Amino acid sequence: MRQDGNADGRMKGNFLERDYFYDRNMKKDENVAIAGNCLEQLAAIIMKNTYPGKIDYYAMAIEDLSYHVRFDRDGYLTRSALKCNEAGLGRKPWDIRKQVVVCNREEAIGALEHSLDAYGYAIVRTTDGHLEFSKNYNEAPDAGNSFDYKNFPEMGHVFLIIGEDEENYYYIEQPSEINRKYYIHAEGRRDIGMYPKEKFYRAFELYLGLFFVEFHEEYMDHDGELGQRILQQSKVNFRNNYASRVPENDSFSILGGRAALVRIKDMLEQGKFILDRKVFHPSVQAYGSHTIGEEFLNGLTSILNRREAMEGYLRNQWQESDVLIQDIALWKQAKEKVLYQCSVGGKTLKKEDIRFEEIAQAEERLLGT
Repeated sequence: MRQDGNADGRMKGNFLERDYFYDRNMKKDENVAIAGNCLEQLAAIIMKNTYPGKIDYYAMAIEDLSYHVRFDRDGYLTRSALKCNEAGLGRKPWDIRKQVVVCNREEAIGALEHSLDAYGYAIVRTTDGHLEFSKNYNEAPDAGNSFDYKNFPEMGHVFLIIGEDEENYYYIEQPSEINRKYYIHAEGRRDIGMYPKEKFYRAFELYLGLFFVEFHEEYMDHDGELGQRILQQSKVNFRNNYASRVPENDSFSILGGRAALVRIKDMLEQGKFILDRKVFHPSVQAYGSHTIGEEFLNGLTSILNRREAMEGYLRNQWQESDVLIQDIALWKQAKEKVLYQCSVGGKTLKKEDIRFEEIAQAEERLLGT
């Protein structure tokens, strides 16, 4: 069983003993949660298991507070519907490089094994519709024949393979992305999944994207001015309706900044927030298992994480912002309300349910001036 190594840049220790999104007692690591999207959160996991000592996660997690919204031709939220923008001003403590193998089983397996040998991990993007533990798993008998690699985007959801034994790979995945029907976890670690290698290979032989994290230790601490610079850029992006993500095809539209906020308001007024409605997945050009409620919650979490990271950073720099604290409180109340509505069954969300007018006013005070 490959478990550990002592080469520079590797995660340290036995992979069954490390902390990832959670520790072995299932206590969530909030420092990982605020790191950003799924790729950035995995980078934070790798970093905390590579570099010992205290790390200022607030300083590393601050980024653009503005956002964009993605919706389908019928005006409903899509998969990965609500995301924060990227300001492009931060000195990231890491760089990401990638390797892609398409329709080559042996090359894909070799690339994965090399990543595990060299780094002790593999950040993986693949055809998750072929993986039973994924929420995107397609159980149709002919699902294995329907993958169109030409239209499969290189950037998208990723998970982390952390080790192996003779028959299985062990992996870390966000709980919201797991299909509990097929999920098998390692003994004593509910947060570490295990899945047969041969089943992984059915996906990898179609498409395997590997991402590698290269750390810059000199950038792990930011200067005191960076937060104000990013805050000012967030305001510019909000006022200019900026969206850092561009459409991948013509099956959906994207609006950014203030226009995104207005669009969400219109969707609430038009009854488009049907929480249990399945969403369109642009990458596979089909409706999947994720719902509008889940996608909206993911977006609210992203917005909250960015604001809480900025608030923590400014607080550490003795630059507290009452406007930001008030804005966080309103977004947090909205998330709690949506969580509650999702837990009691499908319902069409209205703007008064989440006090949207107050949120819009708070956003104008924070970013619109």
